[in-house]
Parts: sequence; structure tokens; C-alpha cells
Amino acid sequence: MHARIRAGDPDAFRELFRDHAQLVFRHAVRTTGDWSAAEDVVSLTFLEAWRLRGKLRDEGESPRPWLMGIAVNVPVGTVRSRLSRARARLRKLTDSELRRRGGGTEPGVRGPGGRGPGGTEPCGTEPGGSGGQVQGGRAAAARSNEERTR
Repeated sequence: MHARIRAGDPDAFRELFRDHAQLVFRHAVRTTGDWSAAEDVVSLTFLEAWRLRGKLRDEGESPRPWLMGIAVNVPVGTVRSRLSRARARLRKLTDSELRRRGGGTEPGVRGPGGRGPGGTEPCGTEPGGSGGQVQGGRAAAARSNEERTR
């Protein structure tokens, strides 16, 4: 089957999909936590498998490990591209908001050291790698909730 997949045989690829699509889907649901995103991951996994079919080696009886290797990496790329698009939208929003409020910065211009206007860190890149999490995280939120209920 490996040689048939490498050669681009549509029947072999159909068989690959039939035999492994459910496995890839279950993995994607566990990884993403979202059925819709998991369907996208399945589609992208098999598209990527088709694109990389020439790299499939004749090791083992099944192409399953090769396919699951692709499936593991597809959500990472999906999340990275979504995050990149979100950051670009946020930058655009932030720049336009600053101009509207009279902040005096040009779009895309950063302050000292490549940081945001006024030397602040760009969103999502706080020192310490918290990725935008409020200092104190869940513990601070829990304390805040406890204080409200007293």
C-alpha cells in the first residue's frame, strides 16, 4: 500500500482515508476540544498527507504512524495561523484606536525596543511568557470571587 500511496493512486488514498479518518478525527477532537475544528484538522491532515505522499517510507505494515505524525502537527499550524491573524487584527485595532484617541502613532510603529507605543509590551508578549494572562492568574480570580461573596 505504501508504494501505491507514494505513486498517487487514488484508490490507495481512498483506502487510507477509509481506514484512518475516524482515528484522525478522534485525535483531533481530543486535541482541539471542538468538533468543527476537528473536521478541519481531518481535512487538512489528509490534504497534507497527499502533498507529502512522496515522503512515505516502506517501514512497517501500516502508514498509520506517518499519518498520525501529520495529524499531530496540523493543529499546531492551525493554531499558529489563527493566532497570527488575531494578532494582526489586534495590532490594526490598537493602532486605529490610538490614532482616534490622539495617541499620535502611525500604524505599525512601535516604541522603544520594538515594544508597543510608550514602551509597553505588545499584546500576548508580556515578560515572563504569560501570554496575556493576568498576573496571579486563577488564584487572583478565585480570591476576587471569594471577596464578592462575603
